[in-house]
Amino acid sequence: MTDRSSGVATTSRLRVAPQQARSHARIGAVLDAAERLLAEAGVSAVTTTKVAAEVGMSVGAMYRYFPDKEAILGALAERFLLQFDNTLGELVQRAGEQTWADPADVLVDLFVHQFRGRPALLAILVDARLSEELIQADRAYIQAIADNVRQIVLAQGIAVETPGLTAACHAAVLAVDAIVLAAFRLDPAGDPQLITEVKALLRNYLTDISTRFGSTE
Repeated sequence: MTDRSSGVATTSRLRVAPQQARSHARIGAVLDAAERLLAEAGVSAVTTTKVAAEVGMSVGAMYRYFPDKEAILGALAERFLLQFDNTLGELVQRAGEQTWADPADVLVDLFVHQFRGRPALLAILVDARLSEELIQADRAYIQAIADNVRQIVLAQGIAVETPGLTAACHAAVLAVDAIVLAAFRLDPAGDPQLITEVKALLRNYLTDISTRFGSTE
């Protein structure tokens, strides 16, 4: 699907998969250019012609990898999701090495950080018409994020492995993701009141998870 070490290009959305480092670099440049255009002028500014001009590539060469605008947006969204997945994986490791005074604060801040300073990601999620393929991919990533949150909950001693814990963590991620996205729809920097409220919501929910799924010893 992608080279996680670089997080530059995703091959599942490309017409032709790159075989050489130079091709990978060109695709990374295309996605960087698309991200700049999204940040500056929104989804309507991203066309294959404009992106090709940004990177000094012919439209024909662009079509070799990206058949249309939707393919570019899809690959860029996938790159964002993979970067977030990698960051969350690092957080899972930290959770096994540290005890956090407020896990809800740490987790919500991670979601906030994913949107803050990334207007291109917001433009894709808010303004773009996502393909069914990308919607399905997003659902799969939400499930993967929920599994990482479950590992964090276990590592922090909030709960033990119990039937129902996976669904509870999935619900928590769905709620936090939706509210944080709403906070950035209201304010490009993230509406502070909504962010405070979602932290309180998750804090209470983690307490409930501890009650329902914590150790009975």
